[in-house]
Amino acid sequence: MSTFVEGLEELSLGDSSMEFPGTLEERKPVVRDILASFVRDSFASEYKIDVYDRIDDNQANRDFKTRVIHDDFVGTMMQAGCFDRKVWEVLNKCHPPDVRARIFLEKLQQRFAAGFERYQSLTTAAPLAHQVQNTVMKIATSFRRTAEAARRDLQQRTEGRTATVLCLLKVLEKVCEHGQDIAAIPHSSLFFHLILGAPTTESAFLLDALEIVEDGSITIPGAELRNIRDKLVAISGGLPNTVPVVYRNRVGELTGAVHARLAGPA
Repeated sequence: MSTFVEGLEELSLGDSSMEFPGTLEERKPVVRDILASFVRDSFASEYKIDVYDRIDDNQANRDFKTRVIHDDFVGTMMQAGCFDRKVWEVLNKCHPPDVRARIFLEKLQQRFAAGFERYQSLTTAAPLAHQVQNTVMKIATSFRRTAEAARRDLQQRTEGRTATVLCLLKVLEKVCEHGQDIAAIPHSSLFFHLILGAPTTESAFLLDALEIVEDGSITIPGAELRNIRDKLVAISGGLPNTVPVVYRNRVGELTGAVHARLAGPA
C-alpha cells in the first residue's frame, strides 16, 4: 500500500511551475487561508490557531512523517503545506486565490447579516432591558471581531479588495441607520455600542480596515472608486452631531483621500 506522500508524488498536477514562496512567513497565511476556505463559518485568522502558531522554521528539514498529526488531517495539511511543495501545489489548485477571495467575501457578508438579523429580532420581540443590552453588546463584539478579520484580510490578500471595502461601507451605512434605542431602553442601539458610546480603548469601528482606500499603490477601478466616494460622502453627511469628533474627522479624511485619488496627480 502506498503512503500518502507517495501518492502525492504520483499525482499529476499538470504545470508544476507554480510559485513556491521563499519564506515560511509568506506560505503560512496562504496555507491557512486555503484550508479555512473549506470551512463554512471560520475566517482564516480564527482557524486552527494552535496548529498555526506551532509552525516554525525548525520543522523545515524534518521528514514528512514527523509533520503528521494522527488525529487531525487538516492540521497535518497545514503543517505539510508550509514545507512540502507538492502539498502546497495540491492545496492551491483546490482553491486558487480568486476562489478564496470570493469565499471570504461571502463569509463576511453572512457574518454581518446574521448579526443584523439578530439585532432586528430584538425590535420585535421586546425582551427585558438587561437582555437587550447583553445581546446588543454581544452583537457589537462580534462585529468588531469581524471588522478586524476584514482588516487583516485586506492587508494580506490582493484579490477582491474592492468588494470587501464596499461590503464594509454597506455595513457602516446600516449601523448608522440603527441609531434609535430599542424599546426606549437607553443606550441600546448598535450605533451607540459601536460608534457613539464606544470605549476609547477600542479602535474606530471599521475605519482601520477602510484605510486601504488611502493607499495609492493599490489599484481601484474608477467606477468602484466613485462608488466608494459616494458611500463615504453619504455616511459622513448622515452622522449625527453627537458622533465623537475623532470618528467624524477620520471619515472625512478617508473621503478626502478618495476625492484626491479621483482627481489624479496635482
